[in-house]
Amino acid sequence: ARGELSREASFPSLRRESTWKEEHNWKKSKIVKMVSSASRRNLADLDDMESETQDLCFELVTRVHGEFSGRSFIYMCETSSQKADVMAFLREQIAADAKRRRNQGMFRRWQKRTRHVYESFPFQISVALLIVAAFVIQVWESETFPEKGTPARNIIDSTDFMLTSIFTIELALNMFSFWFWAFFENPWNLFDMAIVITSIVSLILSEVPGLGALRLMRTFRVLRLFGRLHSFRRIISALGAALIPVTTAFTIVLLMVSVFAIMGVFLFQTKAPEFFGSFSASFFTMFTISTVDGWVDVVYVAAPETLDWGKVYFIAYIVVVVWTLLPVVVAVLLDKFTEVMAKDKDRVRRARMPAFKPVTSSVLDPILKTLTDFESDDNLSERIRLLFTALDPEGKDSLTFSTLSESLRTLRMGKSVHISEEDFVELTHNRTLCDSNGGLSSAAFEQVVRAELRDYLQRGLAGELLKCEVRWLFGSS
Repeated sequence: ARGELSREASFPSLRRESTWKEEHNWKKSKIVKMVSSASRRNLADLDDMESETQDLCFELVTRVHGEFSGRSFIYMCETSSQKADVMAFLREQIAADAKRRRNQGMFRRWQKRTRHVYESFPFQISVALLIVAAFVIQVWESETFPEKGTPARNIIDSTDFMLTSIFTIELALNMFSFWFWAFFENPWNLFDMAIVITSIVSLILSEVPGLGALRLMRTFRVLRLFGRLHSFRRIISALGAALIPVTTAFTIVLLMVSVFAIMGVFLFQTKAPEFFGSFSASFFTMFTISTVDGWVDVVYVAAPETLDWGKVYFIAYIVVVVWTLLPVVVAVLLDKFTEVMAKDKDRVRRARMPAFKPVTSSVLDPILKTLTDFESDDNLSERIRLLFTALDPEGKDSLTFSTLSESLRTLRMGKSVHISEEDFVELTHNRTLCDSNGGLSSAAFEQVVRAELRDYLQRGLAGELLKCEVRWLFGSS
């Protein structure tokens, strides 16, 4: 915030434009809570703020997942000496908070360092090259089939042992860096773990009869590249997203092939039993015709006449299944694939765009977000009434500050909402909307929510317009 803020300033949406202590009598215990949840504010930032002209205002930004839900607090001091005292106090509290974070434990610190190394580009490229090397060794083994005891076999076995050991260490680093849920929630991590465990078992039990087939599982180690390289992972994710619509289209194809297979059994069972003697044989024959390879031989065996209904049957199958339905499957796959790829590119583009932060926010923003999809004015009133009922469990038809604060903390909104007494005073227009008991009635509560919802929608619209302008500047409109 720049310049002095006052009641007559041009920032009517800012909530805290009053003086530091006199009007709201903020206690240091309240500021300690705010400082402990502050994010990206260090001593250098405070020095920069202190040296900015003669500005008596400053902004305190809280952590998104902290007690104040990422809200910004803007204050104005009366004198430079008062601001110097505030800055000194903030430095003291930030230093104490940093010391508390340093004492969180050795495990978290080493986990953070390990994750930094594991996610680095050189480490990931090194692992990808080792995966490629393991695949090349397997290709060489499949090509030469060296005898046991030969130098080639010894080289292959030694290299396999070394690579399996390295992949085991890499998996252990991955598990340590993202322990616990962050690791097991990633499907690629589960796939890596399954491959590594199978490789270890096949290496230990390679001499046990009947378990030699486990060595075949090592062939799938090259698929771990899909989880390492973003371009591969994006293609696999797009194919996975297209799985359901493609399966639906392919089911229609299978049903039509089955129908023609049943018709073929009744039409050509006596003329061509080798092709249509049973449903399974007829189904395989129709599948072969779908490949458009050798289908002429089948036609001349089943329908040798120059022109009969048998040839009409084969013509209908080729037109319906081969020319129509099979291209539909490919079209559905391409359509879904391009859609997912376009969304991923848009997500990457958005991530590279500068982040926008709203000028101001309301303590009720998490609740207001759930009310934006109302269908009509009556529907909005009904939803506000249900919200009031949830916040007034005792049914007193009056929401005091203590009741509202406690109810908002326990309300399931994805994250808890914290409201201060100053917030309550501002929402109720200096308590002019409160009843004789100092609480909000259902009608007054609806009036407050509607006013805050209108401001919330206006802020969202302004933010979207700003984003559109930046997209246009980036050449992506």
